[in-house]
Amino acid sequence: MASHSVPNDKPTDVQLETVDIHTSQIGHLANQEDPEETVRQAVIRHPWTVVWCFYCVWVFLVTAFDNQAGGFVLSIPQFRKAFGSPYEGNYVLPAKWQSAYSGGPVAA
Repeated sequence: MASHSVPNDKPTDVQLETVDIHTSQIGHLANQEDPEETVRQAVIRHPWTVVWCFYCVWVFLVTAFDNQAGGFVLSIPQFRKAFGSPYEGNYVLPAKWQSAYSGGPVAA
């Protein structure tokens, strides 16, 4: 009976060591490319990187604002009076709507 061997796709230790050496060398070469590049030169050379960085920061800021905005809206007395119902001399929104205002931005 003939036995069929299944090829092993896992890299050997020698292959992994070679990959680590190459990755290390590439990292050193990237650092040595322009060691005296100023911030201004880097911005001019990589404008899309700068644009994406600003975009990421903007998204984080807007997300943080959205999470707080729901709570701020619920705290406005005129809003509660317009959309809530009277309760012990004040106006309140039902719990499901309070949850929707607080959880909507997080879910989105």
